Amino acid sequence: MKYLFYFISFIFPALCSSAQPAERDSSIYIASSRLYRMGESLVVSMQVDITRQIPSNESVILIPRLSDSLDNFIQLPAIYVNGRKQHIFFQRETGRQEKDYEELRRRNDRKQSVHYLRSIPFTHWMKHASLHLIEKECGCGVPHHTDSTYLTRLNIASRYPSARSVHHSADGRKESARRKRTCLSGLPAQRNNHLSRIQKQSAELAKR
Repeated sequence: MKYLFYFISFIFPALCSSAQPAERDSSIYIASSRLYRMGESLVVSMQVDITRQIPSNESVILIPRLSDSLDNFIQLPAIYVNGRKQHIFFQRETGRQEKDYEELRRRNDRKQSVHYLRSIPFTHWMKHASLHLIEKECGCGVPHHTDSTYLTRLNIASRYPSARSVHHSADGRKESARRKRTCLSGLPAQRNNHLSRIQKQSAELAKR
């Protein structure tokens, strides 16, 4: 009984402490992120670089989220970064579904990148929207850690012109150039007519 007490008091706590998870690896980097308006759409663009070691049966889910200070928000399609076994399970479960997400099979021996590009209909509250990236770590499909990182906010001045406005601008430049050519081409004819009138008047004065 005495030996059992020592085992519980010293050995068991040591085993529990060694079973605790190591410090969380944060080696998922947002290399670039952009949020801008194009016509009647809002465009989200970013590049995610991944060097994290992800175990075979685990995954990391990255969810872009737009929100403002008045609790308006929308979550965009997620990025799934899966370990080897989780990737096989994911493909099996989603193989016949319409793809509205990004999925990456993590290879721990190299750096991998995901180029994310989505557009959604623009609404008025998005004028003050900020872009965050929610990160969920999952083991065997069960979330056990969630984090959120601020990326960028919408810059109204960075609004891109639509294709229609570019077309009108091009037409305007063509019309202006055509008018300029017309005006310039008429100048020599007007000058010649003026000279002929002066010469005719001089000849009539000489006869007198």
